[in-house]
Amino acid sequence: MEVNHENFWTVLPEILESISSAEYVSIDLEMTGIGHKGHARTGKPSLEEIYAQAKSAAESFQVLQFGLTCFHYDRAVQREYLLSYQCFELVLELMPLL
Repeated sequence: MEVNHENFWTVLPEILESISSAEYVSIDLEMTGIGHKGHARTGKPSLEEIYAQAKSAAESFQVLQFGLTCFHYDRAVQREYLLSYQCFELVLELMPLL
């Protein structure tokens, strides 16, 4: 489902309910960049290196699109289903903690 400025407050209760009842939730961010040049790759990166690169990108680039997918499992019929939300027009601004 597309979430935008017009329907955000209407859809928010559904999104919160979906998150609270999900088996797990996946978040996808589309950003203005993906990384910095100069990170030389030599073999498989460690978890610490992956985290440091992701942290650097998160601190350097802006979020253009936010995707949220809630994974649910219906035990009665033994079936999985997904509820996905894409936010294209919402600007996410995070205020630094003082």
